[in-house]
Amino acid sequence: MSRGKKVSRQTLIGEAGVALIHTRVTAMGFLFEPHRLDHGIDGRIELVDPVTQEALNLTLLVQSKASTLPFPGETDTSFRYTCRERDLHYWLGGNATVILVLSHPDDDEAWWVDIQAAFADPARRASRTVTVDKRRQVFDASAAAELLRRAMKPRYWYGADEGPGRPISEAGSPFALEVHKAITPFGDTTGLPELPPYVPRQHDADLEKTVQQAAAGASGIALLLGNSSTGKTRSAWEQVHRLPSHWRLWHPASPDELVERLPSVGAHTVLWLNELPRYLYTDDIRRDETIAAGLSETLRNPDCAPVLILGTLWHEYRLRLAPAEVEIGSDIRPNARILITGKLVPVPEPSVSSSRAGSPRPRSPTPASPRPWPGPRKGTSPSTSPAAPRRSSGIERPTRWPEPCCTPRWTPAVSVGVKSCRRVSWPPRPSPT
Repeated sequence: MSRGKKVSRQTLIGEAGVALIHTRVTAMGFLFEPHRLDHGIDGRIELVDPVTQEALNLTLLVQSKASTLPFPGETDTSFRYTCRERDLHYWLGGNATVILVLSHPDDDEAWWVDIQAAFADPARRASRTVTVDKRRQVFDASAAAELLRRAMKPRYWYGADEGPGRPISEAGSPFALEVHKAITPFGDTTGLPELPPYVPRQHDADLEKTVQQAAAGASGIALLLGNSSTGKTRSAWEQVHRLPSHWRLWHPASPDELVERLPSVGAHTVLWLNELPRYLYTDDIRRDETIAAGLSETLRNPDCAPVLILGTLWHEYRLRLAPAEVEIGSDIRPNARILITGKLVPVPEPSVSSSRAGSPRPRSPTPASPRPWPGPRKGTSPSTSPAAPRRSSGIERPTRWPEPCCTPRWTPAVSVGVKSCRRVSWPPRPSPT
């Protein structure tokens, strides 16, 4: 039996991970110095000016976590990583920015996380878990500019008031931005991603044009119009991640916050206004109009360009905020109407196509043309009219569905369910004998 010293498989994987970091850092044009005494930091990156090639005396500390197995919840687009408490305590307790590099050395793949930025949120710090976007957080030469920016920003700036929002790369979970969770299937769901793969539809091309114009420097606004559960918010979430990583994303928690901080919005900011009536159709009409006017001014202001406004809107509120016809003296929200008109991106209702070869795709019935809410009936007060809206959480909601522009929210679901049963040839229920 051999008594010689042995090298473990994990040691070799760890060395391969550090070697991969060295190769990638060199490709960026920076210098990497490994630490042979590892107490939670595997090395440091010394930054170099990409133009003058001068050493900048700026450093980033690096910790490597390499694995030959998939990370928890890993898919083609993302995965999760949970840090050990003692590691996280050590990384956050110093005065230097720490970069965590997660890699698969055998596949020549690596991604990075800014520890100070990722765990600035107390809730995420408590969970010790970060979600890595495999498309935007690749650790290669494309990350050089962002690493340089992180190194040039002092640590004590994290959490400071740099204008509303935070970098898109630190946006976190899509559910924090009110993207709907997928229906949980039966059976073992271990390893499934947070969201199912996204299938682009026709409206995504129209939305992408506005996003590309914003990335090119022109402020813009796009409001996704559709009924509930048609994928409006998910579509916006996918498009936001097409923007460069230095863009910021701001999701105002309330209309008051939007009024207060809107004047301080800076360039390269996405205003995430999911459920637009939450900000423009409340009990306080004066505040609603102030917000609408402020948003229009932000889009026109060259000092804060480019700014991108993304919002979602139901059909019933579109008819109230931007009616097709406005009688003289009855337009009580003109700023909102001006902001919305011409900025809508219709989102179609979901449909189920037939799986049978050669069978035609089912056609959706042509919807009736929408018309404005007719108002209370003659001889009734607004509070007693059966069509009068009731107020809930600052948003007016009708006590019955406006006709004929909307149908009950469960109708599309039942329709899709029936089509699905027919598509898979579900056996008919036997008739009673």
